[in-house]
Amino acid sequence: MEDLRSILLNLNPAAGVEEQGFIQHLRSVRRELELIADAGALQPEGGEVPLKGLISEARKCGLSIAELADAARLSPSLVKMLDMRLARYATIPTQVVEDIATAIKRSVEKVALYLQGGPVRTAVAYADDNPAATRPQEQRDFLDVVRADIGLSEERRARLLDLGNQ
Repeated sequence: MEDLRSILLNLNPAAGVEEQGFIQHLRSVRRELELIADAGALQPEGGEVPLKGLISEARKCGLSIAELADAARLSPSLVKMLDMRLARYATIPTQVVEDIATAIKRSVEKVALYLQGGPVRTAVAYADDNPAATRPQEQRDFLDVVRADIGLSEERRARLLDLGNQ
């Protein structure tokens, strides 16, 4: 690296000064962008930023996973499953999407768009020491997951099954 730097300085004695000036310029641009982002001015057309995850959005609203589950009338395990997009979107009742959107104070369209994506890889599920890490998780039918969820109250299970059969 030093050899290359000395060759560059031989070709252009002002290269070191120019390099420092360029680095300073990049730092000032970065500071300006951070200020703009902190002020909320960096938003895509349409105004609403895409969701990064249901749980992260809930945390921005001051909700834990359990509180989001209660607000959306789900179980914490269903919230996690939806956050990881492990349910086929077509099988998720519209009312569930609406309940989640209301709880995290986002539009139904943004929540629906998020849930339509492919499964999300997480650090826990895909840790290097996890033998299942090489197998991609497949999306499942939402109602099948509801039927198998032991953490879901019977009242909530019945409601979700009823919504799915409408």
